[in-house]
Amino acid sequence: MKWTVVIEKSPNPETLIFRLNTNFCDQVYTYNNVSDCDNSPLAQKLFGFPWTESVVIGFDRISLSKQDWVDWDVVAEPLREIILEHFENQQPLFVEIQEFDDPNAILPTDSLIVQQIKSILKKEIRPSVALDGGDIAFVSYENYNLKVHMKGACSSCPSKSITLKNGIESRIKQSIPEVQSVQAL
Repeated sequence: MKWTVVIEKSPNPETLIFRLNTNFCDQVYTYNNVSDCDNSPLAQKLFGFPWTESVVIGFDRISLSKQDWVDWDVVAEPLREIILEHFENQQPLFVEIQEFDDPNAILPTDSLIVQQIKSILKKEIRPSVALDGGDIAFVSYENYNLKVHMKGACSSCPSKSITLKNGIESRIKQSIPEVQSVQAL
């Protein structure tokens, strides 16, 4: 297979999306620092740059968020080449993936409402925000309040509150009226 990587902007000016020409992953993995990415050699490479804020790997894209002191004009093309080389050389994307702890995994000990919330997050919300380089992680559901962690491009996006209230909260409340609010930690 001939790999191609196209660079796309995201709603967050500090995040770029590096889209590959095929799906290579069936879920979203978010890395907020180098110590998070023991299971991803590619994320480790990308955190080799001191300005890297977060890396989100999922479906057909890698989203990279940077600190504001470096310009995309300087680093975007070299990053595209690193990602392309990783795939062309058939280097592993993940190692020991079975040990990866997914906060969105539906557990048998979860209440019915928590199972419904996690299902909506997994099937609808996470794929949608992943298109813009972000991710959402379930944190808790207590006293009719859902807490989530917005990751990747979502964590510092200027549209974060709009996404949270008009997107995530309205979608969850539509299906689960018991949920009174959704908060981002």
